Amino acid sequence: MRCLRFASGLFFGLLAAVSVSQADESSAAQTQVQVEVVEPQDIPILLEYPGRTAGYREVEVRAQVSGILQERTYEEGARVEKGQVMFRIDSRQYQAAVARAKAAVAQEQARLRQTERDVKRVRTLSKKGFASERELDNSISAYEQSKANLQAAEAELQSRQIDLDYTTVRAPISGMTSREARSEGSLVIAGDPQASLLTQLTQLDPIYVNFALPQDSEGARLRKDFASGQLGNVDQSQLSVEVLFDDGTVYPLKGRVDFTDSLVDRGTGSISARVQMPNPQQKMLPGQFVRIRISGLVRRQAISVPERAVAQKASGPYVYVVDAQGVAHQQPVVLGSTTGGRWLIKSGLQAGDRVVIEGGQKLDPDERVQAATVNTLQNKHLIEEVRR
Repeated sequence: MRCLRFASGLFFGLLAAVSVSQADESSAAQTQVQVEVVEPQDIPILLEYPGRTAGYREVEVRAQVSGILQERTYEEGARVEKGQVMFRIDSRQYQAAVARAKAAVAQEQARLRQTERDVKRVRTLSKKGFASERELDNSISAYEQSKANLQAAEAELQSRQIDLDYTTVRAPISGMTSREARSEGSLVIAGDPQASLLTQLTQLDPIYVNFALPQDSEGARLRKDFASGQLGNVDQSQLSVEVLFDDGTVYPLKGRVDFTDSLVDRGTGSISARVQMPNPQQKMLPGQFVRIRISGLVRRQAISVPERAVAQKASGPYVYVVDAQGVAHQQPVVLGSTTGGRWLIKSGLQAGDRVVIEGGQKLDPDERVQAATVNTLQNKHLIEEVRR
């Protein structure tokens, strides 16, 4: 009996040892991988587009009266202030016209005083029966006619005075001047598209940067994301804009988007937009090609994975996701843009998924794995960049 017990105990001990050995071998055979738990987070978006600068105001300075251009009083290319004298046109004929108009006003004033006295005299005679009603009516009509003639003469004087004032051409805005279009001694002709142009003025502070919003797949995606609420719906005035020059330097001051067209340009298939930038030192000039970087948008609760976690096959990109039983499954995903060494995932993953980020290249579909969780998102500040 004692021998039987000993044999039985030895058998179960050997059986247990074999089971442990098999379990250890099975565990050792499982592929070891590192996984990251999907944690959605808000990610800022940077939009970058090419643009071209333009003056805040670009004004043609034109002659509004005809005559000989006598003098240019500014230095070409220099800054002028609003109201500053820029040109003088021969004013002699306009001075004479003003003098004639003043004389005409004086004549009409004299006639008005005379007709006023006539009305008073005829009215007195009419009350005494020495003047008829017709005579009184005629005197009143003459007075009213003289009054109207005086108003017309005064209006003519005002018009002639305006013409005389126009012989002194002043800057309509403050800004930078361009080259003169007519030299001193030239005949300028008011109303003529060519012969009336004297120069151009450009206001440089602030300055505009014109750019286009492309209506391609990326633009369509952004609009769709706006509509679905995936993008932070900020007001246009809250968007901050930086300007980058050709050499990569960043303009130190920031501007804002102040205009977005409501129509798509049929020729380019894009939407025109505009940025207003402060330019107190005139570091930007009209016609420059620059790049603008718009910030202020946020992609809400975006999902991202390290680039190394994504693999490709004929049907498209995929990642390995480890389920609760420790089995790694291939999960197709739709990729967005990359930022900070990570892919933004448009669809295919959700919060809490355990994505294989190391060791996935050794896996077969539906393979059981040993997963160790790591957090590669810690202290990462991701930014989604959209460039054109």
